[in-house]
Amino acid sequence: MRNATPFSEPETSVAEGNPHVEPTYEVSFEPLPQWDQAKETWQWAWDLHWAGLGSLFALLALYALWSLIDLAASKHRRKPLLAIAISSLLLILGSTRAAVLFINPYESEQCFLPSTACPVIMTRILFGFALPCITASFFLVHLAFLQLSKLKLYPEKLQSVKFVVCVVAFHFVLTLITEIMISLYADWKAFSIICETFFIILSFILSVSFIYSGRIILKSVQESRSSVRRFSQGNLNNRHSPPTNVAKLVKITYITVFLGFVSVVLKLYAMLVVHNMYSNDGAMIPKPWPWLIFESLYRLVEFGLGCTMAYVNPRQASCRRRSRSAIFLRHCKLIAGSSLYVQNNQSSGDSGDLASPGANNSGCAHG
Repeated sequence: MRNATPFSEPETSVAEGNPHVEPTYEVSFEPLPQWDQAKETWQWAWDLHWAGLGSLFALLALYALWSLIDLAASKHRRKPLLAIAISSLLLILGSTRAAVLFINPYESEQCFLPSTACPVIMTRILFGFALPCITASFFLVHLAFLQLSKLKLYPEKLQSVKFVVCVVAFHFVLTLITEIMISLYADWKAFSIICETFFIILSFILSVSFIYSGRIILKSVQESRSSVRRFSQGNLNNRHSPPTNVAKLVKITYITVFLGFVSVVLKLYAMLVVHNMYSNDGAMIPKPWPWLIFESLYRLVEFGLGCTMAYVNPRQASCRRRSRSAIFLRHCKLIAGSSLYVQNNQSSGDSGDLASPGANNSGCAHG
């Protein structure tokens, strides 16, 4: 979360006999604009930013809640646990972003809580949890596609739920520690640099991995379709190929990959340019319009990531159900066909046995 300490008490210089007031600034590594001047510059654009984006994230949270209830209420014996986990993470993403934007956007002077001031540490923790929710959701969506396609593209440990849970838990714990330490010690920018760097590396790895996995899944789907066209029983010979509906979902998830790369670029731009985190001279107070444009773009990228994953998540779960039911129906058809074949053979054998004595009797009569 952005961190800026308020102005310190004015310093009065009396050494030269000219007392004058000089406001001194204690600005941390991720500064915020001067709110009074910035709001005069933005005018209605500021209200549009926090109210409009807050409403969008609230809608995302409501959709994730509806999807979560629908998945949890499904009558299937095996609940889609991955899809439920993804919907839960998207619910946390949408609700925390909406809460921060509606209650205390960017630690600005406006606070919509009944108390006199909004707790800074609460605002920062809620704001910081969005990034782990995004990476965790993308991680689980990728894992769900790998399980759905039944393809072993990576080492078994890297493709297991246990490994994903460990990485996701580490990211959440790292974010929590970072936000608490920065709230207590504003100059400890190393924590934020580590957390931001971890998010950038993980997002980049996930995006590249999904491009690799998506290409193989799409290629497998195309081969399955061509084999079905070539052979009448191709669907039986390719029982382990991915369902054809997965191809559409993979292509839609490529939008998430693109937005993931955009978020990485924007994060690097923020660290190196907007917040100037690596400069020895310290960070400068950002200008109003560049700061608002950057924050608006990044919030829209986060919202786009949430929307694409919210769209794909329940559909990949339904694809998994259909693929299981299709396999079950294939086995039922095979069993029914084999039993019908046996019955036909038995009936033809019985009719042959009944016909042969008649023929013998007629032969005897003629004899």
